[in-house]
Amino acid sequence: MSYIITGGKELFEIDSSIKVAVLSFFDRIWESALPWFHDFVGVPILSCAKEHVCRDMLEMWSGYSVEVVTWTVNQLKARDFFMECLDCPIITECVRRDSVWD
Repeated sequence: MSYIITGGKELFEIDSSIKVAVLSFFDRIWESALPWFHDFVGVPILSCAKEHVCRDMLEMWSGYSVEVVTWTVNQLKARDFFMECLDCPIITECVRRDSVWD
């Protein structure tokens, strides 16, 4: 959640300790709401931007029986990483070569 609010900055990149504390607090609230969110929505698939996908996230959602699909993976190296290393399905505009749009 803090990644979205800060326009893509990680917490360690923020200079203000007050901002970091507030954003960390809201991150914890979001993380604690995830089990409820899953039960309420009841979907088996989560579509997520590639910048937010990591092994820990995949393992967390897998624990709730939710499969993560990442988008938009338009580079061959990124495609190979997500599909082979993370075993994560992808959404792409071009599967045979690097896209000129990314």
